[in-house]
Amino acid sequence: VESGFASFLFLYESVRLLKIAILSAVGNVEDDLDCLRLRADDESEGLSPPVREHLSISELGWSSGQQLVLERGKPPTLDEICLNVTSRVRGSTELFVVSRSLRIGDFMSLAMKRFDLAGDKWHFCRTNWCGEEAGLLEDKETSLETEKLKEGETLLLLEGSLPPKGFLRLAVYLDKKSTGPTNSSKNSLEWLQGRPFLVNFELESASRLDRDLCSRCRHQSFRNGNETPLNLLFR
Repeated sequence: VESGFASFLFLYESVRLLKIAILSAVGNVEDDLDCLRLRADDESEGLSPPVREHLSISELGWSSGQQLVLERGKPPTLDEICLNVTSRVRGSTELFVVSRSLRIGDFMSLAMKRFDLAGDKWHFCRTNWCGEEAGLLEDKETSLETEKLKEGETLLLLEGSLPPKGFLRLAVYLDKKSTGPTNSSKNSLEWLQGRPFLVNFELESASRLDRDLCSRCRHQSFRNGNETPLNLLFR
């Protein structure tokens, strides 16, 4: 949005009125308003999810100098949520605007179609602040709203079946350069971000990490080359 609009932002009652003013100023008033939406672009946080048009500028917390992006796409309604889905297989991330009541399984089917993926052995995983796996969405029958997903949250679409009930999935990482992080918070962050992925393995929560179990894990991880994520199931 041109900087000339900055001093007039708070005069508009809603985002929709702001969008109409922008289109009038650039001479595109003939465009379908319901096929265009606004997003805030922040230098530190990046591009925000599309905004709901019933909200006012003050409710969104926008101030003078805020950079906005006008793009094609329907604005989200009150009963919809904006979610990002990343496919490691395709190496890309897609934005989805879907109903909050949508089932996890149906959302997965929608995402697989967008990424042109096939098969029934896929699952969603939530992410933490640095994009790593942070928790599985295990129940495909539950809704997005029930899972309490946040606006703009990023999910990973991963290949592989979910572990059976009563089993744990543990991620193992190998640090090839050092035995662990130092006392420095900066070095600790670098160690966390630079650790190569070794293996995922699954075991019953009552299992003991005895010598036989460790031997099987070590044997499988070396065969895997310490490069590709591998899921192992121990009973």
